[in-house]
Amino acid sequence: MLNDDGSESDERFKLKTSYINIFKKDDKYFTEGLIWGFNFHICTITAPLEGTTEPLPLVLKGKKLVFEEQEPEYDINCKFELEFDENGLNIMDENYHCSNYMFYCGVHASVNNIQLVKTSKGCN
Repeated sequence: MLNDDGSESDERFKLKTSYINIFKKDDKYFTEGLIWGFNFHICTITAPLEGTTEPLPLVLKGKKLVFEEQEPEYDINCKFELEFDENGLNIMDENYHCSNYMFYCGVHASVNNIQLVKTSKGCN
């Protein structure tokens, strides 16, 4: 992309915004979101149900919101954790099983060791 004066534009990078929407409904927690990885690959966070885009159900464990799914016959042990601190939201998927097997993630995207900065703005 070029600016009006012919110089290189960085607008394409401004369009890359990762987000996580966390909400509570009937005493249950849910999340959905999109995480940008390298080379414009993304990771879509939704419930791992084929053909749907339902929000991901979470359980409150201590100070973390957690999704766990085990499928021993395929050697899958997904543990997806969300934890807030003073800087924002920390996202963990230590063994990459959620990124590789549960969520729709491009080859250069994952949900391990991601930190999203707090914002006071909502979605437009």
